[in-house]
Amino acid sequence: HAHLIIHKMDAAPPMKRKMAQYPYMDGYPVECRQAAVGGGRGVFVNTDVPAGTVLFAEEALVYVSDEDVRLAETWHLAVARRILQCEHQADLLAQIQGLHPQQLCDLPSSVLAVALQVHATASKRLANLASPPVSAEEALAVLLKVQMNAFNCGLFVKLSMLNHACFPNCRVFGAGERAGGSTSLRTEVVATRALLAGDELTISFCGAGHSAARRALLFRRQHLIPLVSSFALPAAATLEAFAPGVDDSVFSKDALAQIEDELDCAESKDRLEFAAGGVSTSHAAAAAATTTLKDLQAKGARAASLLHPRHVVLGRIHLLVARAARNVLATALDADVAEQLVRASIALRSCQALYLSETHWDLIEPNESLATGIDMLLSCDRKRLFAAFPIEYGCFSAASLAGAALRKEAADIRKLYCRPVEEELGSVASHQSPVVLEQLPVASSAAAPQQESSEDWSIFA
Repeated sequence: HAHLIIHKMDAAPPMKRKMAQYPYMDGYPVECRQAAVGGGRGVFVNTDVPAGTVLFAEEALVYVSDEDVRLAETWHLAVARRILQCEHQADLLAQIQGLHPQQLCDLPSSVLAVALQVHATASKRLANLASPPVSAEEALAVLLKVQMNAFNCGLFVKLSMLNHACFPNCRVFGAGERAGGSTSLRTEVVATRALLAGDELTISFCGAGHSAARRALLFRRQHLIPLVSSFALPAAATLEAFAPGVDDSVFSKDALAQIEDELDCAESKDRLEFAAGGVSTSHAAAAAATTTLKDLQAKGARAASLLHPRHVVLGRIHLLVARAARNVLATALDADVAEQLVRASIALRSCQALYLSETHWDLIEPNESLATGIDMLLSCDRKRLFAAFPIEYGCFSAASLAGAALRKEAADIRKLYCRPVEEELGSVASHQSPVVLEQLPVASSAAAPQQESSEDWSIFA
């Protein structure tokens, strides 16, 4: 069941607080201070740390499950409603006061105009639902704090201080995710490469595998301002390049946007099916996985005719193809599918090599997928493996050694991130237990759920 969680902010001596809106980070190797972006603040590491270091951990201040989102109501709107309807409304509002925007007047006039246009109806409804009452302007300020700072794992104070980078140096792990199912309620920020003292911690607000145009669109929808990248990779041009002979015309860009729309739908469907029952070995599940694989291959063929072989969106397709192939192979051994798994994993690794560090968590999956494909072909049709990949896996010995090396590399990376919690967080200051409040009712049992007005994002289309 969904619930609200309230924390008391870590007590800190007044002299250690540079500004009231900077949360105190005592016990962690980081500090929050002034930055040129992100509402004027950011989080910086104050000592050299290796990859896999937990830089800080925090429990969600407010969390709302998807099932508690009302009809035609976004998740952001549901969180804002929960805050304003909570019996501890004043405490929650005080704790999120430092989140950007602290006041509507903090926003540039052009951004405020967009916010008023997008959220005009929603802010009025929120004000009417609030208890005790608030003005429409106050409701809008709360909604914007949620929209610009919340993650799908909740609304945080410290985590919200992190700024965006398209190719970040940190990864956010949900509660229990990093430690392999730990019962900890803390969401963790972990370094994905070695960091030097003074480095700013960055995460991606837009997810992985999106084109620059799609990242800009997603960022603007959430933050209402253009995405300005402060760091460009040397390989950025390759990651965004079209195929030789394909110009970057409006037609080409529209075709890429359509492919990304279709991938978003495919991933949403996959998440829903997994939530409903996970991976199954039934005949129906095998047929569904095969259909998904064929559909993704068709998308991949279209994308390959349009994009550079190492384009970031093709990398996303290779990742989805590998996952679909593994789902098919979980139901039956198939040499054709195993070869597709090997090819997709090789292509994905080639793309990732342009923008991921050698210690990045996201390298684990393609390494394990490639090793799985090699092992399956060795067991069911090794001659096919040798013929299809004569340079890499041209004999039994070479293929076996390659598979073992891939698994070791994946295990070594996993070990960096999955040290026992008590070892990783042993030096971290203890945290107070949160006060867990009773779940707020979504609607009275005597009345149907109230339909909220959804935001109109058409101005960003």
